[in-house]
Amino acid sequence: MDNRYIYLSDLDLEANSVVQNIIDNCKAEFIDLYTETIGTNSTTDELDVGEMSQYFAKLSYDEGRKERSDLNIIGAMFNESRTSLKHGNFTYSELFETHPFLNKIYVLSVKEKDIFNEKKYTYGYLDPSVSISQYGDKYYDVIVYDYNGFHINVNSSYEKYFNFFPSAFEIGAKHEPILLDFNVVNLSVAHLQEHPQITNSDISGSGFYYRTA
Repeated sequence: MDNRYIYLSDLDLEANSVVQNIIDNCKAEFIDLYTETIGTNSTTDELDVGEMSQYFAKLSYDEGRKERSDLNIIGAMFNESRTSLKHGNFTYSELFETHPFLNKIYVLSVKEKDIFNEKKYTYGYLDPSVSISQYGDKYYDVIVYDYNGFHINVNSSYEKYFNFFPSAFEIGAKHEPILLDFNVVNLSVAHLQEHPQITNSDISGSGFYYRTA
């Protein structure tokens, strides 16, 4: 067997017309959506990655409570977005760049001490009327991304364990993780069709929080 590196730069490759035609058709199909103005950032400045995470978290919190009114959802906790959103009008592509994730979203039943601990590392929104304790064992429902809810670590004994919300997988949890029927990108686009302006009230105020760690 001839084991050696082959560099693409050394090959005389010709473009595949069939593949190129598929790519061109895809571009044509989505170019209008890609460049379409879908909303306006009406705050005083660009929205940074934390503020965008808070925006998506609040939308998810509101939608999750509608979708699962049978649960007592008290908040949504998400990781940091990836880029800021400029002031003024923005397109679909600019919105997607702030948070290019189509992760599944779940409701977890977790102890308040898990929520308190993870609040230091996430951005989001929590019901301001609910007080959680750093050491509390009461269970509440919270909305999280799949990579938050199911993040697994390995200890010194090489045993796997859930290290973000461990109580969601303990006997005392009120229910197993529940999958919600939306992702934040499609949810935000639908919301902007009815409410095309993002204002300060969408990202700040009682209940919103910024990570501190």
